[in-house]
Amino acid sequence: MLLEAAQAADGTTEPYQSAYEIMQRVHDMMEYNNETMYVEYIFSDLYTLDHPSPINGKYQGVCDEYGTLYTAFTRALGIPTRFLSFTMELPSGNITGHAIAESWNGNAWIHSDPTWDVFDNPQVYRAAGNNHINITIYGDADDSYYTQDPNDPTGDGILRYEDFRTQILLGEVPRYN
Repeated sequence: MLLEAAQAADGTTEPYQSAYEIMQRVHDMMEYNNETMYVEYIFSDLYTLDHPSPINGKYQGVCDEYGTLYTAFTRALGIPTRFLSFTMELPSGNITGHAIAESWNGNAWIHSDPTWDVFDNPQVYRAAGNNHINITIYGDADDSYYTQDPNDPTGDGILRYEDFRTQILLGEVPRYN
């Protein structure tokens, strides 16, 4: 993890620039794959790294895995980063979800979306015609928060959104709306 993170940020000296380079690297090394398993679960950084595509060697996943890998790389280099997801209303009226991250540059949380290859531009979603953006910060995860077997307090071995402690961003939502 540290090696890949260091290679992505090689030559940078500031958290802002390092986070930007990591965002671009994650975008380039990933391949969007919306198979059911990627849509239903959040795969860990290590799972993502251990399961590249047999066809082209790129890492697989949807926005969750892009955000998770970005978060792992920035944190490996000591850059505080938080994983966020949100729902938004598309111009068609349909509701969709998306995952991103934000990294701390010493003064503010900086938006990073390795799926869309967008950095420090939280207005990109609104500019794309999306409305009603509701953001959630995902904190620590514990597999025992949600399990399909209520008699098994250790969990079921799969992380789901229900396994994460969350915080809804109320004061910061206008940055994205």
